Amino acid sequence: MKLLRQPQERKLTEIVTSYIARDLYLLAINSRIPTIEDYIKLFSVSRGTVQNAIANIKSAKGATLSGKGVAGAYIMEKNPDILLEMSGRSHFMGGCGIPQTKPLIAITSALYLSAKEDITISYVQGAQRRIKSLLAGKLDFIVASFLAGKELQNEYGQSLTIAKQLANKSYLTGYNLLIRKDIDIKEIKKIGFDPKSPDYRIITRKFFPEDKYTMVHMHYSSLPTALRNGKIDACIFNRDIAETMSEKIDYDKWGIAIKELDFKNMEMEKVTRAVIICSKDDYRTADFIRDNFDWEKLEKSRKAVLDDAILPIL
Repeated sequence: MKLLRQPQERKLTEIVTSYIARDLYLLAINSRIPTIEDYIKLFSVSRGTVQNAIANIKSAKGATLSGKGVAGAYIMEKNPDILLEMSGRSHFMGGCGIPQTKPLIAITSALYLSAKEDITISYVQGAQRRIKSLLAGKLDFIVASFLAGKELQNEYGQSLTIAKQLANKSYLTGYNLLIRKDIDIKEIKKIGFDPKSPDYRIITRKFFPEDKYTMVHMHYSSLPTALRNGKIDACIFNRDIAETMSEKIDYDKWGIAIKELDFKNMEMEKVTRAVIICSKDDYRTADFIRDNFDWEKLEKSRKAVLDDAILPIL
């Protein structure tokens, strides 16, 4: 395993110490830990580095181990607070899309309310941009749709892992077709298309194959204006954003009609479900994410925000 996502000024032993501390924090008392040989192969480091890392944890009184490292040791006692501090996982930096719709407002609020350790969420529009920040080590996790998560896993060579799937319609409620009112669906030729959004890219291509339509590339937020100005004939659009924008613009006066899409051949849960994505190179962070949130509380909090029972946290 490559030692990625770590500041260059950190010494190798410090990095390995943090990785082993993560293992010890997540394992139960009396559990067997990997052997020194296991860690040498896993981290591609020397025996001395692993031995010094384990010694650092023992010296800090993070854990008491029994047995020899070569044959395998067991956790007899541990101090979770010390291990958590040594692991570098006492605070998480997450990334989510700009919370301009109720589902995203609800999910980001629920993440704050259900976290056991401190988290900070930055709002970065576009799943591609969030993924780049994740792989660059600027974020520990990102929130995206299940559909985007699977697409990004394929695109980035399985360097990403979905740590947790959330409830159906936790990311968005669906998509509509926005079309100029002066044309019929059969007359559509030019499709507004945001190639940087995995969700828009996949769904647009499903309903409007590129070999049959002219794709006009633009940011999704520009699509309604492009429809109004006649630059495009139609576009796929996030239903929740369309509803939010209806408070500011009159679609009828803009000459835009909103039509439902037939998703019968597409699993809607993949489109609407939120997922939490981590980098596989960030050692055991996905496990920490699964351990760090009270998932039952998260779902209750998410629903409470949607029902206006509690105020959102942004």
